[in-house]
Amino acid sequence: MHFKNILFSPLSRIGNRQVIRTTMELASRSGASLTLLGVIPKPSYMQSVLHGSKFHESIATHEREAMERELMQWSSGDDGPVAQTVIEEGRPASTIVGRVIAEQHDLLVVSTDFDETDSALLRQLLRTCPCPVWVARQRHLRPNRVLAAVDPAPDHSELNREILLHAAWTAELASGELHLAHAWQVEPSQMVMVGDYRFDLDCGRAAGTRTILVNLPENPWPELADWHAQDCVELRGLLG
Repeated sequence: MHFKNILFSPLSRIGNRQVIRTTMELASRSGASLTLLGVIPKPSYMQSVLHGSKFHESIATHEREAMERELMQWSSGDDGPVAQTVIEEGRPASTIVGRVIAEQHDLLVVSTDFDETDSALLRQLLRTCPCPVWVARQRHLRPNRVLAAVDPAPDHSELNREILLHAAWTAELASGELHLAHAWQVEPSQMVMVGDYRFDLDCGRAAGTRTILVNLPENPWPELADWHAQDCVELRGLLG
């Protein structure tokens, strides 16, 4: 899947340089245009009275200059994408989504520290943004596993196709694995989670399903695995 018009907005206070570098690599590989959007909260009436307009203008100028310095430092040279830097005032979620709609972006990348403020903002973006949202933090920029969740209903086939294309492109960028999940109206007690590592078992426990650890000679997590199969042949026997 090749994106055409990518928007990056830094919500994180740390690690933005690496996120920008990865986003620029994605834009370069896709042949996409890239816009860096910095959102400055609009000053309240009391802030305007106390500090005046010149104070807030200086903040906007400082943020623009900082983003431009990062762009220059992490640009891949003459072959890299040409990025536009935009600074806007307003509420972050509505400003970002408004920019996505106005400029018809097909991918939004945001960096995050995953604190309480970011969590609320991310929920707003995921609910209202009309394009895919890639939430990035520095230590998870190149995931080795990408999970795509689709609805098996026939009337969602086009949406499923878009989800799979985006997920496959992300996995390819990270040289990782693509895992596909689909959900029917089945109670968790009637399902089983099969995996070869603790993360898989944790997911099964969190979802309320039973769990099977596979492809390991021993079971190092007996408290998380309901069954243990040393290989897929033994797993087939367990599943009947």
